Amino acid sequence: MNRCLVTIVLAGFLVSRIARAEEPSVVQRDGAATLAITATLEKNVMVLPFTDEVTLLITVEGGSDLEVRPPEEWTKAPWRARLAGPPTRKQEGNRVHWSQTLLVEPLAPGESSLSLAPLKYRDAADGEWRTATWQPIAARVTTKLTQPDLKSARDITAIEELPAVPPRDNRLGIWIAVSLLGAAGLAGGAFLWRRRSTKRSRATPEAWACYELDRLQALGLPQRGKHERFGTLLASLLRRYLEKKHQLPARRQTTSEFLAVIPQYSALADQREFLQAFLRRCDLLKFAPVDSTAEECGSLAEQVRRFIHRGTSN
Repeated sequence: MNRCLVTIVLAGFLVSRIARAEEPSVVQRDGAATLAITATLEKNVMVLPFTDEVTLLITVEGGSDLEVRPPEEWTKAPWRARLAGPPTRKQEGNRVHWSQTLLVEPLAPGESSLSLAPLKYRDAADGEWRTATWQPIAARVTTKLTQPDLKSARDITAIEELPAVPPRDNRLGIWIAVSLLGAAGLAGGAFLWRRRSTKRSRATPEAWACYELDRLQALGLPQRGKHERFGTLLASLLRRYLEKKHQLPARRQTTSEFLAVIPQYSALADQREFLQAFLRRCDLLKFAPVDSTAEECGSLAEQVRRFIHRGTSN
């Protein structure tokens, strides 16, 4: 039986706005298995922001009868792994090269360790199954973010009270009835005109998004301390706008999945940095215990408004 050579390569691609130097490497070996990781290390601990993800490449090399049995779950909380695509199997002569790419992202900030499930393989149908295992990788997930320095959202305009109805005069009953009928007719006409005007004003994705953004800001959620709820609704609004504008399934994808397909849309290619920073920050407000302010929520809303206005020129 030919002996399988299993090579498991773990490469960390950390997205950061800070200029990055060449990062050190750590290698683990377990018989024929090799695990290599390239990441930012501090005293043998992998350090990455909560908004980043790590790319893993698992490869197995063996004879023409090579079989690979991936685990049902590659990792567990506080990490989440998803397949970047189906596994590939290439044959060169009597050798087979099997590979699988994973994207792993942290689910919460703090101290933890990244553990990968064992991988099983064998070189022949009647051969012995072998197991490739590796040691957990210590990690520290941070939430260091810079708060935007912009003005807060505008105050909610108070609702005007209706004027008091004058006392009813029986001698003018007929005239009051006629006046009421006339007012009702005018009100009905105004309602129909306003309804048609509103529909026309929301005929484009930009008009619809601005209308919904005004409604969201009028709720005053940040001023009542509901920053998480505001960030969730604001991110959903932007995703719905992108669906209407560019016909992409933004609401049915995770943030990482959505960012991965942006390069396929030329109209959004130069907006990837903004979308990544905005959606990651909204994820933090929703899933992580991070502090926020009404000023930041107002800043996020204005960023979305500017992004929508840019769409009118495309």
